[in-house]
Amino acid sequence: MTEPDRAEGLWRGIQGTALVLVVGFFLFSLRGILNPFYLFWLLVAL
Repeated sequence: MTEPDRAEGLWRGIQGTALVLVVGFFLFSLRGILNPFYLFWLLVAL
């Protein structure tokens, strides 16, 4: 019982980390370029 729960928790942690990295990259791109195209794709991704 504990192994699937641990694996699920680990997977959620990986997804959370990836999401933070992607959002951080988008925000950095927006700050550097301020391109409406990036803002559009950010809204689509969410």
